[in-house]
Amino acid sequence: DTFLRRLERSLNNSHASGPVSSGAKSRRGAPQAYQVLNAGVGGYSTWEEAICLEHKWLKLKPDFVLITFFVNDALRTELIDERGEYLGYHMKKPPGLAQYSLLWDYVQHQFHVRLFNQEVREFYKSAPFTDPRSVLVDPSPDIEVHWPNCVKGLDAARQMGDEYGFKVALVIFPALYELNDEHP
Repeated sequence: DTFLRRLERSLNNSHASGPVSSGAKSRRGAPQAYQVLNAGVGGYSTWEEAICLEHKWLKLKPDFVLITFFVNDALRTELIDERGEYLGYHMKKPPGLAQYSLLWDYVQHQFHVRLFNQEVREFYKSAPFTDPRSVLVDPSPDIEVHWPNCVKGLDAARQMGDEYGFKVALVIFPALYELNDEHP
């Protein structure tokens, strides 16, 4: 029930009597006028998304490209860049006793996950997520902003749209984290 599946259903329901141009079929086999593909890659920046669009997805001749943007796309921080390594997702042997004991590996991993989740909670309470405009305009020294790369990526996608005849739109997601009474 992702937003992309909802979008696909909504488009096809609103154009139920229209022509079926793509030959796409729904999961139940019914013809669809629209097919929505998820080409997103977790952790990709807007610039990397544009490169992926150019080298992988243009061959599908899209009619419309929807780019999703989250404020961390414009940031570079150790917390975002190295979270997999921090959580123990790595290709090398786990450190210490964990390389000999699955139980110790599990305990160690759970400890790191708790620490990481605590850091993430604090990170999402920080300025990039509570006041993104100020961070992009006047970043603090501990946050490296890659906004110019985001702009380059969006502009590249727009230019590809002009050249290959598809529309480009941008969806900006807020920080959907700890959605309770204390959500900023």
